[in-house]
Amino acid sequence: MLSDLDIGDARVSLRWMLFHHARDVLRQYWEWRPEYMDWPQPYASPVTHELIDRVPPTLSFPCGPVYLNAKSKRSAAVRGRDFSPVGAVDRESVFRVMNCHGSLGGEVEVWRDIRNQGRALYHGVIKCGDYWRCPICSHRITMGRRAEISDIYNQVAGPGQGVAYLVTFTVPHHRSDRLEDLLRQMLYARDRLADGAWGKSLTRPAGKTAKTSYRLGDIYIGRMRTLEITWSSANGWHPHLHEMWVFDREVPHDRRGLFDRLPEAWADACEDWWLRRPGANGVDLRRMYSNSEYLSKFGAETRSWGPEYELAAGHGKTRTVGPWTLLENSLYGDEVSRLAFVEYAHALKSVSPSSVHVGGRLAYAIKQLGLTASDDMHLSARLGSDAELLGTLSSAEFRLLAQHKGYEMFLRLVESAGHESALDWVRGLSSRDPSSRLFV
Repeated sequence: MLSDLDIGDARVSLRWMLFHHARDVLRQYWEWRPEYMDWPQPYASPVTHELIDRVPPTLSFPCGPVYLNAKSKRSAAVRGRDFSPVGAVDRESVFRVMNCHGSLGGEVEVWRDIRNQGRALYHGVIKCGDYWRCPICSHRITMGRRAEISDIYNQVAGPGQGVAYLVTFTVPHHRSDRLEDLLRQMLYARDRLADGAWGKSLTRPAGKTAKTSYRLGDIYIGRMRTLEITWSSANGWHPHLHEMWVFDREVPHDRRGLFDRLPEAWADACEDWWLRRPGANGVDLRRMYSNSEYLSKFGAETRSWGPEYELAAGHGKTRTVGPWTLLENSLYGDEVSRLAFVEYAHALKSVSPSSVHVGGRLAYAIKQLGLTASDDMHLSARLGSDAELLGTLSSAEFRLLAQHKGYEMFLRLVESAGHESALDWVRGLSSRDPSSRLFV
């Protein structure tokens, strides 16, 4: 029977195997497809499915792309927004994961960090901080993000504090839909929802008239948003948004009618951006509980899935086919999965590289409470306060290690046999043929 340590070792080894495979796949794609060197233009593709008889009246240019500029009526809601293709996007000349764990020219430190589940890691090397394409940095970001979200939730929506709701937005999709089109149109539709009458009712304070008495702006604090993408051979790409809405107290029953109108408002926003109209399951809204709250309220001892896991689990969910599952299938020779991962990697060039966005007054509340919501690059490179230095590698030794793709083996040797024994193994690599490296 496998122990927890054996399972943990297998997962670490798999992450490093996927790391090397991702770099090889994307490097081949980059060299073979020079026409993709140009970046996606800042517009939303107008049609990703069959044309319908009635053109939505809000679509300004139904026969061509909708360009977003300062004079466009649509630009006010999308400029500088979350995951925006016209805001801060990934415009580097290569995929960042291709340079991850490269040498900075000096000594490379090896640390043992509790934040890394007590395992050894490299410090003083290039960290790409690419949550979407790098299995190593994505894991580090996820672990750090979970701790931050847990602290934020306990301070603003935990016992004795406010309340939080988990809201999931999805859109209808088909196996023939391009991921880049779905992402752009879904995110524009989400901004249409926020800029419309429903979104204003959520953020503006309640009034004395019948039309304004149900508004929630006086108790609404803000939201935290994450993007998740899955894939299936039957239905293609399935992008969806997870949002945590935070209120400073329980929403009164006489004002919850706004939640009942949310699915219809979301469906209208999707139609405005030429998406198929979602049904009642296009929006899922439910009360969010921490593990301790859930146990005290429902008494279910088997639950171990708190808000930090729902918002920061991302690619680590095992019941869905995410990018790492596609990459693993590609590693074992599945050409369809390889092409799907390449499409995924390119499509994410058109959105913000950050994995989590905070909006509303929640960002101010986090700052006032002395908490942090770090960016991905900082989380991927940050060491815990109780980290322990195990040793160092010279620049030449680290380059030799990289040439033979021995990152994971060296860390295992450091953990099991000590730093000096691991160094002896690295020096022995100089007499070996690079073609016999661990991961080809």
